[in-house]
Amino acid sequence: MIINNKKIINLPVFTEAGQEIGRLADFEIDIDSQSIINYYIIPHHAITSLFKNRLIINRGQIIDISEDKIIVSDNFVKSKEKKFSTERKKQPVTSPTPE
Repeated sequence: MIINNKKIINLPVFTEAGQEIGRLADFEIDIDSQSIINYYIIPHHAITSLFKNRLIINRGQIIDISEDKIIVSDNFVKSKEKKFSTERKKQPVTSPTPE
């Protein structure tokens, strides 16, 4: 089966046990092997408090992908996605030194 990115993005993601963990937000492709390496999942509202960042699921943890859902291994491990801040770090305020 062939599925394009418009159909795969936003698919619900479930564990083998049937627990919904979220929806597919994005994925990474290795251009050398032309393979998807990681899937980025936005957590389901019920587990949002447990996972503040998107979940990163490696392709080896994917059990099945169909037109209506993605199934992942029950023992998937949460990985933190790096956050990049656009804010400048504040410099400490120093008092002028008396001369």
